[in-house]
Amino acid sequence: MELPTLNRHRARQRKLMLCQHCGAEYYGLSYSKFCKPCGALKLSRNARNRHPYEGVNQHFEHDFHSVQHVQFFCDLCGDPFDVIVWPKQFVYPRYCEEHRSEFKRQEYERVK
Repeated sequence: MELPTLNRHRARQRKLMLCQHCGAEYYGLSYSKFCKPCGALKLSRNARNRHPYEGVNQHFEHDFHSVQHVQFFCDLCGDPFDVIVWPKQFVYPRYCEEHRSEFKRQEYERVK
């Protein structure tokens, strides 16, 4: 029986890396993407609770256990519009059907 000549387990080498988040240089493993402060920030509870979709959509907290019809008001024109609210889903549109696209919102502001 022959023993394999290649060592398949490479030693984990630390090398100088560039953080993808803040651009700082640090010594890390070849597969690491973030420095320690940015990695801790990325995994923190506050970072996970931020809502990146706040610009176009709204966050509507509810505890409904069945599908409900809720009436929201458009943030641009103030007209009411109906939305179907689903359980365990909290992101809903901020604007009515007429102003959903960015182009239509800009056109409404220009004409107004």
